[in-house]
Amino acid sequence: MSDPYKPLACSLYDVLEAASMRKQRLRLTIGGEHRDVMIRDVFSKGPEEFLIAADPSTGREETIRLDRIELITDLVEGKTYTANRC
Repeated sequence: MSDPYKPLACSLYDVLEAASMRKQRLRLTIGGEHRDVMIRDVFSKGPEEFLIAADPSTGREETIRLDRIELITDLVEGKTYTANRC
């Protein structure tokens, strides 16, 4: 069984949704590792929330559970968001 889901703050969910709509690149920090991605979709599955991220250079997609994200960096505006929880 997976560990309990801890929802991401609504303001950060909005950042991810906006990046998805704008086809904007973000840098996600997950487990201390940085990933530059384009968000393809943000969705819920039961009580958990996920995103589909694509590597801009290869197009390879992966599904990421939102509460795994530690830091979000907007590569266009240079803003950094700490992944606060609700």
